[in-house]
Amino acid sequence: MIHPLVQTQKTHLTRWLWVGILLVIVGIGLRFYHLGHKVYWYDEVYTSMHVASMTRPEIRDRWGDRPFAIGELQQAQRPAAGGSLSKTIDGLRRDDVHPPLYFSMVWGWARWVGGSPAGVRSLSAVLGVLALPLMGGVAWALWRSPLTTGIAIGLMAVSPYHVLYAQEARSYSLLTVLMLGSSWLLLRAARGNRSADWVGYSITVALGLYVHLFAFFVTIGHGLYLAIAHRWRWGAVCKPVQRYRWAVAAGVAAFLPWLLTSPGFLRSAGFTTRRIPPEVLAQRWLINLAMPFFDAQVSDRRQLFDVLGDGDLRLGLTSPALWICGAIALLSVYAPWHLWQQHRATPTDRAAWWFVLTLMAVTGLLLLLPDLILGGQRSTIGRFLIPCLLGVQLAIARLFAHKLESGGGGGRSLWCTALITLAALGIVSCSVSAQASTWWHKYSSYYQHEMAALIQQAETPLVVSNNPIRLMALSHTLPSETAAYLYQDRLPLESLPFDAYQIFVVNPDQDLVQAIDRQPGYRLQPVLEQGFLWQLVRA
Repeated sequence: MIHPLVQTQKTHLTRWLWVGILLVIVGIGLRFYHLGHKVYWYDEVYTSMHVASMTRPEIRDRWGDRPFAIGELQQAQRPAAGGSLSKTIDGLRRDDVHPPLYFSMVWGWARWVGGSPAGVRSLSAVLGVLALPLMGGVAWALWRSPLTTGIAIGLMAVSPYHVLYAQEARSYSLLTVLMLGSSWLLLRAARGNRSADWVGYSITVALGLYVHLFAFFVTIGHGLYLAIAHRWRWGAVCKPVQRYRWAVAAGVAAFLPWLLTSPGFLRSAGFTTRRIPPEVLAQRWLINLAMPFFDAQVSDRRQLFDVLGDGDLRLGLTSPALWICGAIALLSVYAPWHLWQQHRATPTDRAAWWFVLTLMAVTGLLLLLPDLILGGQRSTIGRFLIPCLLGVQLAIARLFAHKLESGGGGGRSLWCTALITLAALGIVSCSVSAQASTWWHKYSSYYQHEMAALIQQAETPLVVSNNPIRLMALSHTLPSETAAYLYQDRLPLESLPFDAYQIFVVNPDQDLVQAIDRQPGYRLQPVLEQGFLWQLVRA
């Protein structure tokens, strides 16, 4: 006969299992819903350019210094009959900072499903679904707890952060998959010390580097975890640590051909070093810490993060979003502390604590310390924080599972309510975001739809820029027949057709602004300053 307590625990576990399955179904639907609805922004255009096996110099040569219909730029964003994968890889080597794995995958994917925004983004959606069982695999490898595993998968399924990047034509869903996959393989290899697991781990190290250099932050964290968990000392013999060294060395060696032959690979994104006020830095940390469970953008349609200017949305003390983010941030801090309290109980809990801590801390500190010492906003860019937020989610999943398994009747009800509330906040955030045409993660293209609407109010607009990527992004939101002009070295003001067109300048650089200021008779009139849209008029 089954003991009543055991029967009750099985009943609770079955109920949570069904809740988890429901959350996964909802999460999968959210990843594919309205895939092509949001603005196709600046970074995604780079992806489509590589899908078409094009480069910026080629686009400048083909469309530069002449009027053309902006719809023509779609040709530089669709799979081309003459485009080859080798040309795409060569273009990445010379004209981009990113390694080639994701772009090679999406190059082939787009030739199967099509090169529309929804088609290109669908690869990320599929990878976002694949990340769910891998999250469960990591949670199971850490705690061997069905409830912890189910909560981790369920919360990730409806996480607004992960849903957003599962609908982005960029490499971050693939990076999440590889980070989780390498973590799962490392935990298996450390426990069983099987050669197959170490080989698999070495492969994921190499693949991660071929997606994004930040993948190596996770690899460093894995090394620290092994050294601490196995109480390794310099010069001592420890088989897991030795095998880790060889696996990492092999993975890095596999990446060296790209590293040594790609001159642009180590270029940094200049905007990340831009100094921002301390209060903005603190608010962004708070918002990002809550982002796996609640998206503060739902509270206001103004731009949440302005990484190029000073237009961040300031959440006042009367803002419900600020208090929700604060509560989740406290929970995110409490969960690792609770894990620390538990880590002294068993060797399993001790190892899990160190794994979660190193997963979060290495990336977090490597981004945060330069910001605090040198100034910058590296630690506030959401897509850089994947390992940190995965660690937070694992810690919170374990916290809820422990409270639900060990708490009394009243305590269990309280934590049950909190868990349902957290999942509901995620679903609401995703639902609101799904209806919006723009969102915080579009950064410099946040106002692209608004910009296009203002341009279309003119009877005969001519859109001018020296940045082909900006014009290519606008080609998705403006009518295809809209006139455009891609200038090269200088804008020939005197030859522009002022009598026939209303001339709009998109994202003018400082050189152009100064050149116009130096020429009497012309001036730039702001139309949408936060969207970098100006009208060129005769004074």
